[in-house]
Amino acid sequence: MIKYIHVAGTNGKGSVCEFITASLIKTGYKTGKFTSPHIFDVTERITINDIPIPKELIPDLPPNRWFETLWETAMVYFEEQEVNYAVIETGIGGLYDCTNIITPAVSVITKIALDHTDLLGDSISEIAKHKAGIIKPGIPVVTDPTQSESAMRVIRETAQRNNSRLFIPDLTDIPKVSMLGEHQKYNALVAAEALRVLGITEHDFTAVHVPARFQIVSNNPLIIVDGAHNPSALRATRKAAEAIETTGKRVIIIGMLKSKDYRSGLENLIFPETEIIFTDGFSENAVPVSELKKLCENAHSRKSIKEAIDLARSIAGEGGLILICGSLYLAAEALKELL
Repeated sequence: MIKYIHVAGTNGKGSVCEFITASLIKTGYKTGKFTSPHIFDVTERITINDIPIPKELIPDLPPNRWFETLWETAMVYFEEQEVNYAVIETGIGGLYDCTNIITPAVSVITKIALDHTDLLGDSISEIAKHKAGIIKPGIPVVTDPTQSESAMRVIRETAQRNNSRLFIPDLTDIPKVSMLGEHQKYNALVAAEALRVLGITEHDFTAVHVPARFQIVSNNPLIIVDGAHNPSALRATRKAAEAIETTGKRVIIIGMLKSKDYRSGLENLIFPETEIIFTDGFSENAVPVSELKKLCENAHSRKSIKEAIDLARSIAGEGGLILICGSLYLAAEALKELL
């Protein structure tokens, strides 16, 4: 029988899934993983021991049931391949997410922030009710110790109501990670606690790298691609970028989707002595650069990501830093261009 690890939250879900999966594989378990979105190909969303599902096993994906069909495919594939564990990331929310039909061995709730407010509510507590919807009766749940007070209150109450033991890892137990950004330390801490609940105490996260999560793709100038797309995640990205010393100029290439809170996102991202380049050619749903420039009049703009990168290189110069962020769709296009 498959043991499921169910992961919900606003930020850090993908990284936590990768940390857990890597340790399960290294421990010798055949491990399935269902995550989203993908960067290069849809098969990345369904893997066993980090090997994507064969393309021919992906059925036609109807627009109105795209995600649900992939989830159904993953469940069948994991059963047929007899995996020991399956790490499952929710799509949106948790309570009404199609993945919420499983009974996991442990539920995991990563950092909760404002995102998908049109579907989940416009307050942290409302969003937390959706995320906490993955908590099942009697099933242990692990959450990030840096949760806001309002999110933690909802999680505690839901766990108590379900007679589920709540595990909050100690901030002094942060494991070593190679991924950049202080937020990744907390993601690793949550993953380590989930593994401990499963009875797995040995883990090594130093070799874990997640595409488009503060990913370094070039060293001179230093080019970093990050899929952060909501105010909380962009704030963490800014903090990580500010901590990097440079001898050249700093440049941020930004593109965001209309469905996101791009105004607050920009406020949390832009920092002093930084050149800004807006782009909108990566998605039909991208915020037009004309709209973005209203929020930052001195910014440059380029239609394509290639043109934006070329301009950024010329501005940054030797020893400079180029940060590309604002959308996972933008990150994917940037990685295709740079790798």
